[in-house]
Amino acid sequence: NTHHELWLESHPTYDRQEANNNKLAALWRQIATRFRDYDQRLAFAGMNEVNINWQAPTAENTAVMNSYNQTFVDAVRATGGRNAYRTLIVQTYSCNPHYGLAGLVVPTDEVKGRLAVEFHYYNPYNYCSGASGSYYYWGNAFKDKGEIAPETETALKNLFAQIRKQWYDQGVGVVVGEFGIS
Repeated sequence: NTHHELWLESHPTYDRQEANNNKLAALWRQIATRFRDYDQRLAFAGMNEVNINWQAPTAENTAVMNSYNQTFVDAVRATGGRNAYRTLIVQTYSCNPHYGLAGLVVPTDEVKGRLAVEFHYYNPYNYCSGASGSYYYWGNAFKDKGEIAPETETALKNLFAQIRKQWYDQGVGVVVGEFGIS
């Protein structure tokens, strides 16, 4: 993916949309052309954590992010070879599953069943985030050990049920690209 390409990741705004889509298309055409004959074990992911200061997206941010995802899919598919049917991975805004459920438009693709949505999962953040973590325990099984984060197994199950219904059950793959506790 285009990990930490700040010209792209930090600017999901209308004033940069056209220029960034042009750069993104050129970048992915070059990468995809180089690897177009690699077998099905190679998948491409278009971006990584596009956001502005980790804040919730505006309608503008979401629209521009959706355009970036469509540009990525179109650029790779246009290079032919095995890219014509390779699995492609698009990201939610900020790679946040909640933002994706609220605003991601799965790109139009001429190939059925070869798109996946990626998100990152560091929830509950006040447990998983090391430096800013305020809880030492997570989950109902640890209530007797001390105070647990308020977001428990129920929140995780509910989120993954939404993800399954909105993407997986509609024929879109799902990738948890990052997860962990620091």
